[in-house]
Amino acid sequence: MNEETQYCTSYARRSLGVAIALLPFLVVVASLISPWHSPLKLIPIGLGIVAVTFTALNLWITLILPSIQKKKNESNGTNHSTSVFPILGTLFAFGACLVGFGHTTPSILALIAFLLDLGGLPWFIVFTWRDQSFWDTPLNQGAIQSELDNA
Repeated sequence: MNEETQYCTSYARRSLGVAIALLPFLVVVASLISPWHSPLKLIPIGLGIVAVTFTALNLWITLILPSIQKKKNESNGTNHSTSVFPILGTLFAFGACLVGFGHTTPSILALIAFLLDLGGLPWFIVFTWRDQSFWDTPLNQGAIQSELDNA
């Protein structure tokens, strides 16, 4: 007999997830409205360009490449592309904002990277939001243990 696992909504975990998802945007907004400007300008612009480049590569791998493979019938119906581009894009975007704090260009480049990088930190929270097994606490531990024993 296979029972449906029931979950208790974990508001603390979900609140932490929302805070983590909003953090990149808060850093960008703080950088844009800050009256203080970092003495560095070219390095953060370079970091922002690298972040947008990684974002573009990630979009290519996740959105465009699978449709090209499907049209050429090179895919067996599954797309198992794993990439470090989202992590690198997020890190370079944060670096652009922090090193070029107060400058508009690096902040805008970082915002573009955060918004378009579908594998980045904010989008991870969005895409996993409905997964109760990730965010919430299971209520019936006995059912989970019996599933583990049967596996």
